[in-house]
Order: sequence, then structure tokens, then C-alpha cells
Amino acid sequence: MKLVDFAAKSTQCTICSKEGRLIFNKFNRVLDESWYCPDCSMHCGACWDFNSVKVEIDVIRTSYFARSSKLPNAISIARGYPASFKGRQYLKLAPSKDLLDEYKRGKLSEEEYAVVFGWQLDELDPVEVVKELGPNPILLCWEGPSKFCHRHLVADWLLKAGFAVSEVA
Repeated sequence: MKLVDFAAKSTQCTICSKEGRLIFNKFNRVLDESWYCPDCSMHCGACWDFNSVKVEIDVIRTSYFARSSKLPNAISIARGYPASFKGRQYLKLAPSKDLLDEYKRGKLSEEEYAVVFGWQLDELDPVEVVKELGPNPILLCWEGPSKFCHRHLVADWLLKAGFAVSEVA
């Protein structure tokens, strides 16, 4: 996606008063995470005030069940989830059953899987998806951070749409 119109604003964190910078595209979506205040990093969705305009910024995080299933705002984007998981499930971001089965049987490479899953994501509106996920979601699936996983494809899709996304460390 080529972004033509963007603006950068210097501002202060309303929580700790640190200086920060926001970069927006023409849809008022954050393009650069440098706004993220290091002192308030646990305050996802920190509110920034500049030129008398208040902007709420949500951070979309990704992780896996073994690490983050008990965190508030955890949402499964997998077809299944552990019995201990008590969060909600958002199947629109899960791979189709057929796609997952074909991949698990070894009939699709990672590259082929990514292409087909990309087509599935192309059917969705990222703005609507983020609204439906709610504030500061943590998107979960099964694979760890270094393994191939649809969660990483979802993160890339959201980043390309202009949203701030990061993996839970």
C-alpha cells in the first residue's frame, strides 16, 4: 500500500509527560511506533493530546497460548484453543479449516499457505476487524514467536493497514 498523505506530530505523553512523536497516514492510523512511550509501555492505548485534538492509540499485540493465555484482552485467533483458555475466540482471523488441514498434511508449503491465507485476509476490512477486536487486543495462536504461523501473517496485514502491532516479549 502506498501512503501519500501523512503527518508527524511531536507531543507529550499525558501519563508521564515524556516527549513522543506520532506519524499518521491520511486515515489517521499510526504508521510509526516511535510514539510508544518507553516509561508507560504498560499503558497500551495511551492518550496523546496535540493541537487540542485527542487521539486514542491502541496497540495490537500478538503472542501464543503458552505465554499469554491468561493476560487480559487475550483473544484466540486459532481454530482451537487450550481447555484452560478463558478468553474469547475471533475466527475471522483464523485460517479456514481446509487451509489448515492442507498445510498440516504437507500439501502446501509455507509460501503457498501465506498466499492462500492472504486471500482470506483480503476479504476482511482491517478497520472493522480492529473495531471488533476491541481496545488493546492480544491475538493468540499456538506457535512460538520464531515458528511460521498465521499470527505473523495477521500482524503483517495489520501493519500494512497502518496499525501498530508488536509481539508480547
